[in-house]
Amino acid sequence: MPLAVKPTQKKGKSPFNACVCGHCHYNIPPDFAGPLNVMPNTPSAQASLKKSLKRRERNRGRRSAMRSWIKRTNDAVEEGNLEIAEKSFLMATKMIDKNVKWSQLHANTAARKKSHLAAAVNGLR
Repeated sequence: MPLAVKPTQKKGKSPFNACVCGHCHYNIPPDFAGPLNVMPNTPSAQASLKKSLKRRERNRGRRSAMRSWIKRTNDAVEEGNLEIAEKSFLMATKMIDKNVKWSQLHANTAARKKSHLAAAVNGLR
């Protein structure tokens, strides 16, 4: 199925999302529409959009995992549970370092996050 197809049904009844520009009569499949619902005009732009959407999902998962471990560490610190706080701190620092490696996070931001977590965990001792 082509990425941009002429609508075969009346307006509003198509299973596809209409282009946001308002000037063209093309529809975009719902699983292909990006965050801004843009329609690529060239084959290379179509490929680029597919790649960027895949990368976006991958990056969101990585960032979410990092934030989850940071939250678990902070929750354990608030509860006063040193054992869980230390274990989750190790995983949080690991995920922060991986996000730096993947260029998700600046090195200085990572150092700041790790420093704040370390200070919180050391406060329990």
